[in-house]
Amino acid sequence: MNVTRRSLPLLRPLGRRISSSSRRLSENALEDKKHEARLKTAVNWVHRTLKPTTAIRTVLPTTIYAHQVPRDTPVSELLNLVLFGPLFRVKVRGVGQMRFVSLTFYETDKAKAFFREMTDNEVVLRGSRLKFTWGHSRVYHNRRPGTRAIYLHDVQRLGGTNDAIKERMSQYGRVDRVLFTNNGRTAFVDFYTEAYARNAIDELHREGVKAGFADDRCYTAGALRAAAVRNHVRQVILSNIPSETSVSELCDHIRGGALEKIVFVPERRVAFVDFLTHEDAIAFSRYAIYHGITLAGQRLFVQMKEDKPHLTALAPHIAASAAHGASRCLRVINTPERTVDAARRAFERYGAVERVEFQPPATATVAFLSIRGAIAASRLILSQPGYEYAEVEFTPDHCAAPLPSAQNAAQTLRAHITKFLSLHEMLQTHDQSQANGWAPEPEPEPKGGEESEGEEVQQPQQPFQRGRDLAPHIFRRDWNPT
Repeated sequence: MNVTRRSLPLLRPLGRRISSSSRRLSENALEDKKHEARLKTAVNWVHRTLKPTTAIRTVLPTTIYAHQVPRDTPVSELLNLVLFGPLFRVKVRGVGQMRFVSLTFYETDKAKAFFREMTDNEVVLRGSRLKFTWGHSRVYHNRRPGTRAIYLHDVQRLGGTNDAIKERMSQYGRVDRVLFTNNGRTAFVDFYTEAYARNAIDELHREGVKAGFADDRCYTAGALRAAAVRNHVRQVILSNIPSETSVSELCDHIRGGALEKIVFVPERRVAFVDFLTHEDAIAFSRYAIYHGITLAGQRLFVQMKEDKPHLTALAPHIAASAAHGASRCLRVINTPERTVDAARRAFERYGAVERVEFQPPATATVAFLSIRGAIAASRLILSQPGYEYAEVEFTPDHCAAPLPSAQNAAQTLRAHITKFLSLHEMLQTHDQSQANGWAPEPEPEPKGGEESEGEEVQQPQQPFQRGRDLAPHIFRRDWNPT
């Protein structure tokens, strides 16, 4: 390209713009290099100052104290009430008959949610009502992620039993719970703190045992309950049931709603309770968790499973029958059977029977384990020999009785209403007496003649008129609160 003297004035501005752009690029690159150097210096200082296991403390408190915990109560029973998590640390403190347990969460939001739920509900543990307050400890966030729970795959190498695993893991720290899954081939161990779990994993890896961090059971239980509430699950799972418990004894402790069915597995010490409505299942699970259900001195463990189609939707014909008064209990009038065993054999052909009760002269109440069996028996039993003159009708499910907490609330409300009605009746009597010209009798004059000088004279007191003297404007007919 030939540049003439005439074209030089046109190229000078372009050259100036190019030089200024290159100058700015070099300045930006220099600033980037300086910023990168400052950042690298700060990171190196942090690595030199802080150790790998040092934690960074947050500002907001995340520790909650549980007071009035009975001394003979295992900490695992208290942790069954914690449906928020994960937990960072559990500490047991206090002396005497009562003690308190500190629960430290990782996140402040989880601690707030747990504290709100504990204070909104009456929490009872082995007859003692618990009290919850905020602590002063802060949560610790480690750079290496971990929880207070671990999993073990080489279970047989470590003993293979619950007691053996717990005794072995106690060498690394206090153990909360040991749970077996996968037909006993895998075990989950929950420690009191994350430090115990990390120490156990490091030691087991040196011995060649396959182990690693697992989800905290408090976090898992909370996630399952949240999924059950979100998907309207109607099933409640009761575990830790004594093996000698009968299904009738178990049903005597289930209250709050009619059941669709109940499946009890004594070998696994677990029962699956299906309610007709999701609201009844939630109310019963909340009562069973916070008030507790105790059988043979053992507190049952309560949880709700995740969403499944057969656990959420009620069959259409079952829903229609229940809407018309059907339940899992039948009353049979003029029954030909005269013994409990004979009546049980007669009705077990339609479904498993929970109990049979007789009322004189010839009336039997039969409770099935499923509402399907009761519906089938109500339709087919009259065609059996001897039941031509019998009458069959549904009777309310005894599990639909109100929860004890609801009964106590109803009794308290009834007492308040009675007190209010008595006060209202007293005020009406007072108004009627004033309308009839009633006036208080004058006080008798003091004896002794004239009053002595310098002596204080007590004025006669007027009779107290209940609420009128406290708020007279409320009893005026023309009073308007606005």
